[in-house]
Amino acid sequence: MDSESFMNNPRFPHTCIITRVTDYPDGKPSDIKTLYDGPCRSYTQFSTSTAGDVISSRRTLAIPMKRDEWETTPDTGDLVTANIADREEYGRVIDPSNPNNFGTNILWGYVLKNGIS
Repeated sequence: MDSESFMNNPRFPHTCIITRVTDYPDGKPSDIKTLYDGPCRSYTQFSTSTAGDVISSRRTLAIPMKRDEWETTPDTGDLVTANIADREEYGRVIDPSNPNNFGTNILWGYVLKNGIS
């Protein structure tokens, strides 16, 4: 996908990187594979429990890639770096929410930068 064509799209004002780190127990260096590096929209969704007494929030990445455009789809535990205006947010994929014909939404959670190895 030509990510340059999305840079000026207000639906995807941020950039994000999703990587997969494979650690080896025998001491071999870890493999780091970049699954996605391009435009996205990182946002928070708020929801209320059915009883209405608990408000929870979750972070979501909207990525303009359809099902047939992923070489390797994200999985639970993959690392996320979201560049939003003048700050970076770090986290891990919680639910990769399968890609579909309109794009991909990925649920992710914050992790301190030092917590990402």
